[in-house]
Amino acid sequence: MKKIVFLALFCSLLFSSVNADDITGEMVYARKLKNACHVKGDFFSKKHTQQEWKTLYESGKLFQEIEKNCPDIESIKEEHLNHLFEFLFKYAKDTDKIPLC
Repeated sequence: MKKIVFLALFCSLLFSSVNADDITGEMVYARKLKNACHVKGDFFSKKHTQQEWKTLYESGKLFQEIEKNCPDIESIKEEHLNHLFEFLFKYAKDTDKIPLC
């Protein structure tokens, strides 16, 4: 019984840390990219559709796309890129959602 409880707890912690979060991505954008990009998050996220953001992310070209649009940007941690992708995907051009930042 203890092993089952331990395994369930371990798996829940493992999967919760693996998942990226669009809210965290919005905070990362507001803190690290907003000034470097000189645009609000709603304008930046609407540059591409969800499929286009997904393709950029899966091909490993997301940072290059951000860098192209935000020349003043410094490097971004990989974990922040994951959160940024979730943010950009959620508020993409083909969605009706508008971020707060």
